[in-house]
Amino acid sequence: MAAEMPRPLACEICGGPLREKGTTTTALMGQQDGTLRAWRRAIWSCRSCGHRIAEGSYADAEHYAALGAETTWSKDSARGLVKALRHELPPQAKILDIGCNNGDLLRSCFGEHQLFGVEPNGGAAAVATQGGVTILSPTLEELDLEPHQGTFDAIFAFDLIEHLPDASFMLRACRSLLKPGGMLVLETGCADALVPRLEGKRWYYLRFFEHVRSFSSKSMALALREAGFLPPRIRLQSHSGSRFRHYGKRGALGLLANALGLNKPSPDRDGPVFFPFLDHMLVMAKTAVDI
Repeated sequence: MAAEMPRPLACEICGGPLREKGTTTTALMGQQDGTLRAWRRAIWSCRSCGHRIAEGSYADAEHYAALGAETTWSKDSARGLVKALRHELPPQAKILDIGCNNGDLLRSCFGEHQLFGVEPNGGAAAVATQGGVTILSPTLEELDLEPHQGTFDAIFAFDLIEHLPDASFMLRACRSLLKPGGMLVLETGCADALVPRLEGKRWYYLRFFEHVRSFSSKSMALALREAGFLPPRIRLQSHSGSRFRHYGKRGALGLLANALGLNKPSPDRDGPVFFPFLDHMLVMAKTAVDI
């Protein structure tokens, strides 16, 4: 259930020098035996672009294949995304959601378009298929890109890129799959937002067993440019669906606990462990239009 990220020698985005921000503990509750396992991992940060990389154990493909079909999206939680895309998508647009889970984002917010997904969990993929989403492949790496090159108007990748051992492959693949003028829309943590800068190595994001990196706004723009995208629009936000009122005292306690280094690894990571306030970014990047 675990793979290993090696010690990075330089920043994977800009090649700049790294500094170790310290070590932290990540934990995972075993799905078969219910045993809580913990690992130590080092957190590295680029001195040039602020990109962060985790060294140590992380979730492998078997872990994701064993997860269930989660309902995480609704029209309310995706209101900002829908508003941002309202004038960007043509009628009957072809949309691909990478890591679509059970397809609830596509179905609830973009049902009038042509919906496609990539999803490694068989149960979630089956639910998405029943809801009208065409599943192309379990993973992007397993997808035959050639027949689909230049066919999609938009590609979504929410809470995904931080999980991948090779993020650059994902960005290049998305670039090849999009039409000229097509748009990649992704959401991920933002390492240079206020809360991550205040909390440093204690920021909850890289304590998640599944997360191996966190982009800064600068490293994200650099990575997209390298993959062939135009300069992106980047908007800081709380995690989609998160509102300050949802966390209240628990969120404030999480911020204090992180600042004091009091958090312990726990399977209940939705308790006072994190404070997701404006520490994510919504990224929208287009491909060039052929002339």
